[in-house]
Amino acid sequence: MRKKTTSDHIILYGKHAVIAALKAQRRKLYNLYITEKLLQQLKQQNGKFLQNVQIDITTNEKLDILTKQARHQSIALKASKLPNSNIDLILDTQPTTIMILDQITDNHNFGAIIRSCIAFNCQHIIVPHDNSETESAAVAKAAAGNLEYINIITVANLHKIITQLKKADYWC
Repeated sequence: MRKKTTSDHIILYGKHAVIAALKAQRRKLYNLYITEKLLQQLKQQNGKFLQNVQIDITTNEKLDILTKQARHQSIALKASKLPNSNIDLILDTQPTTIMILDQITDNHNFGAIIRSCIAFNCQHIIVPHDNSETESAAVAKAAAGNLEYINIITVANLHKIITQLKKADYWC
């Protein structure tokens, strides 16, 4: 598992992850790094979502450096991390489905779980603070943009949260 960072921003990459972040508008957007060719393609496909971000035309070679050789698909976005969610969000909104995960440390598996959660209309994932994957560019890419549409709630003690959810009439 990667060391958790304390940086206030993230470099997202990959078409689905970046376009979803631009459209969802849950993050503060700093810079969109994109090749001229891809920018023209997106503008032809009704690229209204490109209006709220500074666009920096770049090359694939510079994107390789920025994304540390990740498969960026000619696009990267510097943006804030997603806003923090907490258990009160669940207790206040009473969603029908909540996913509780423990010790999922592989970013590709976590991304796949996020895709499945969205497919099954699950809007909240609870993970422990320690020994679990969290928001990262690799998770965003593996989730194919779906990270923007789910709330990840990081907790110190899963047992305590499960007890709290049971008291709120959730079956755990």
